This record gives sequence, C-alpha cells and structure tokens, in this order.
Amino acid sequence: MRFHLRIALLDAGASRAVLIPLTRNHAGFPDGISGVDLLVRVRAQAVNFSTVITHAHADVLSRTPEGFAAQNPKRDDRGEKRSHRHRRRQSPPTPRE
Repeated sequence: MRFHLRIALLDAGASRAVLIPLTRNHAGFPDGISGVDLLVRVRAQAVNFSTVITHAHADVLSRTPEGFAAQNPKRDDRGEKRSHRHRRRQSPPTPRE
C-alpha cells in the first residue's frame, strides 16, 4: 500500500497505447518504448503497489460515505447494473512533534 491508500483500477482493455509502435516522449526511456511494453510495465508497477485491477468500464464515478462508486449504466448478462465500489482507507495517525 502506498501512502495508506487502496487503489482500484478499472481496465476496459481498450487503451490507445497499444496503437503506439514507439514513443520517445516518455521519461526514463531515451531510446523509446512501445505502447504495449509501456502498458505491461505500468500494470506490473500497479500490481507491485497492491492495486486491484478489474476488467470493467465505468461511465459514472461518484463519492459515497465509504469512498467511491464507479458505475456503468449498461446492464450485464443478468440484467443487473454493473457497479464497483471502493472503500476509502482511514488516514494514518498524525505524527506527534
């Protein structure tokens, strides 16, 4: 966990980065990197920080008392609305001086 946060990532699997054969416009890769390789590295870094990655698409993000709710107004195969909820983590205690 980074900075006492829990992170959820909804990935619809339609990143435009897969269309980039080589980019030289990304720090840390002076010889360039392909969009596919960059996505692999970004995903690995996210997983390294305990990010929960879900294959999904959201059209609406709203605050809830518990954190956030991402919703897709489209219905799933059972006719139910798709919804993903992410609970807010409590802030760490403030250090005493």
